[in-house]
Amino acid sequence: MLAGTHPLLLLPGSFERPPGRRCAALAAAVLVLGASALLPWPAPRPASPLAPGLVLDPPALDLGRLPLGRTQEAKARWRRTGPGTLKVLAVSTGCACALVRGLPDEVAEGASGTLGVFLAARDRPGPLHLRVKVVTDATRRGAPAGADLVALDVAAYVGDRAVARPARLDLGPRVAGASAERWVEVAVPPGDPAPRGATIRGLGGAVEVHPPATGHGALLRAVLAVPLLPGPFDGRLVVALGSGEALEVPVGGVSVPGPPCGPGGG
Repeated sequence: MLAGTHPLLLLPGSFERPPGRRCAALAAAVLVLGASALLPWPAPRPASPLAPGLVLDPPALDLGRLPLGRTQEAKARWRRTGPGTLKVLAVSTGCACALVRGLPDEVAEGASGTLGVFLAARDRPGPLHLRVKVVTDATRRGAPAGADLVALDVAAYVGDRAVARPARLDLGPRVAGASAERWVEVAVPPGDPAPRGATIRGLGGAVEVHPPATGHGALLRAVLAVPLLPGPFDGRLVVALGSGEALEVPVGGVSVPGPPCGPGGG
């Protein structure tokens, strides 16, 4: 076979042709395939260069426990990808408790450095989540849509006490004898055991304990029974923490008479 040619396929019935016609057909096929071998193959497409952008490594940080009121620095490495100089258009944290340092206004090709996020822990205990957003002009320089936004997620737990969100359940006016469903998120410091259970005191009802969507703790589904006697009512959702302590969530509302059962009010 000629170099660069394709294999010759012989169709059924081709051996039944007379010798002269078979040889002529074979010679024609060889000429055609040989000529095709002389044609240049399509040149391979060059690989597209790395799109310009900015990379944060790692993209998320967990600082663990933070003492109340203390400032903690979180660090992530940044590096420039792609050719040319990249402009940083905006840096935001969404919280006055954080300050970002270490990223220049213009990032040269091949440059790298350290991004520092100075986080001032608040005076209230509980989980803290912060997203640092960096906006560049990457898309204006040929990068795909969305490449102009990079983010760094910072998580921490302030203090060493468990907290409930919401801290109080206000049911408002409720029809006497009805029920009300509420969800409560219980967060505990990293390393502490998860809540062991929960009960309702001062009111009827039941509580289900579910794993949390994120973080450490539990997600509670409370179904509370509204008293039959009209007027203000109150109670407590008591969470048994894994540490042996109890976390209480006050419950309050007003029981109001329901509509009449029939035309005669009976």
